[in-house]
Amino acid sequence: MSYNSFKSFGVFLILFFFSLYFTGISQAVIQEGSNISANTVWSNSDVHLVTTDITVNAGVTLTIEPGTVVKFNPGASLRV
Repeated sequence: MSYNSFKSFGVFLILFFFSLYFTGISQAVIQEGSNISANTVWSNSDVHLVTTDITVNAGVTLTIEPGTVVKFNPGASLRV
């Protein structure tokens, strides 16, 4: 490989890691651990971590926006 190829690859790597750093920095982790008793929206700007069993009460709507990351602790569940 020539020097220019290494230089271009180096610039690519710097920009790639720079973009990874700033895309992951904006999401907060919201711990979800109680039943949902009112209409609720889980936003795609946050990561939602279900820590215990959660039930969405009858007549209540949980809206999970497209692109939202929802993670579960082992043994935790979401009941609708």
